[in-house]
Amino acid sequence: MKLTSKDLLEKKVIDEIVPEPFGGAASNLQSVVDKMDLMLKETLNELIKMKTTTLVEKRYEKFRHLGEGSWKMSR
Repeated sequence: MKLTSKDLLEKKVIDEIVPEPFGGAASNLQSVVDKMDLMLKETLNELIKMKTTTLVEKRYEKFRHLGEGSWKMSR
């Protein structure tokens, strides 16, 4: 079904991948939480700088083209 994080990033369904520590998130949850915290703060700082109209236009375009690309239906 091509639902891996790499596939979803390639299709622009998601914006970024939070890297997991060796052994998965459960092996070092605090590390994952810290990475997510940093990524969210960086993203929010970028978004805060945008004009509301620009932000709305970018969001509209993202969802309008969501999943476009090399998605192919299997038979």
